[in-house]
Formats: sequence, C-alpha cells, structure tokens
Amino acid sequence: MKKMKRILAAGLMLLALAGCGTSDNQAAEYPAMEPLDISKMELATVENGTAKYQYDADVWTTEGEVVNSLVLYARDTVGTEKPVAINVQIAGERKKALDEDLMNQVLEQLEKNASLTVEKCELRSFDGNPVIYMENSFTFNDEVIDQMIENELWTEESLEQAGGRETILAIPDSHSIVVYGILDGNLVIYGGTYYEDAQKQEVLDAINIMLQTTEIE
Repeated sequence: MKKMKRILAAGLMLLALAGCGTSDNQAAEYPAMEPLDISKMELATVENGTAKYQYDADVWTTEGEVVNSLVLYARDTVGTEKPVAINVQIAGERKKALDEDLMNQVLEQLEKNASLTVEKCELRSFDGNPVIYMENSFTFNDEVIDQMIENELWTEESLEQAGGRETILAIPDSHSIVVYGILDGNLVIYGGTYYEDAQKQEVLDAINIMLQTTEIE
C-alpha cells in the first residue's frame, strides 16, 4: 500500500510537471527569485543519466525509492507516508525564452486535472532570466475521481490497477512548487512535493540550488 501511494504521488507530480533560450530583457520586469549564496555550502551531486544536480546533503538524500523522475528526498521523511521529494524533468529543446504564452499553455493543460488546484502561477526572474513559478495543491475525493474518469484521464481499469478508490482516497493532500527554466537550450522543470507549511522553504531552497548547478549531460 505504501509503495502504491508513492507511485501515485510521483505520477501526480508528473501531471503537474507536464503540460507544457536565452535570457530576455523583459525578465527585469518580473518579480525576482534571488539565487542563494552557495559559495560556502557543502553540496553533494546527483546524476540520473540526463543531467547532474547539486543539493544540500544535510537536508536531502538520494536514498529513497526511485520512481519516474524523482531525484531527492528530504532526509527526515524517507520511509514515511508523506515523503517530501524533488522531481526534475528535461522536457526538450527550447531556444526561445519563457513567456506568458507558454505559461498559459501550461495552465490550460493543468485545468484538465481535477485533483490539482493552481494556487499561484507567474513569471519571475532568476539570475536575469525568466522562469515560470507555480504553487499547486492536490486533493482526492470521490468527486475528483469521477471527474478524472469523465475527462478520460483515468479509466475504471486503470483505477483498479492502481488499487481502486480506497487506495486513491488514502493519498494525503499535498502541495507542490514547480519552476520552469531554460538551461543550455533545454526546458527543465523542477518540482517539489511537500505536506506541511514548514517544509515549503526546504523545497524552495532545493530548487534554487538546482537552478544554479544543473549540468545537462
């Protein structure tokens, strides 16, 4: 049961990540996400065959169940029912800077996911480049499951394969932060899932460090 919940939770993050150059002078108009000072941090490196990322090893670990695009787990949540996790997806080449058009395309796709509520979506700047910043929440009840089936995102068969309604309804409510950025001409999507307000900053800091240190292989 616990493993199934993790697989489903990872799948939800991929739904949030899905949907969907270079620096843009217009980025100066957006709210700034200030890069953390990592010069004095003791950082570790993780790679998954497509890219390398650095992270604060005091807070995060790679020692967790690897599902889909999961990269890191918060150390104090490994093995629990509510693992705080970071996902990264290399979503393909993009030479054009991120803009409102792409942001609206992402929002249009996410609106089809009945379990997800977009709480914030805006263009921000990070180190002089535009990024898309999103905050989402996930919740499941019978109405949401019915809508997912009605919208043909799930079938009764796939629902049963996932463990049935009881398994889906047992998934705890969660939150996510998703940041879209351009690195080396690739669209990279960072997502972090968390459950308590106190965990939000840890997720933000992890994504901030990854934005600075990602190397596409």
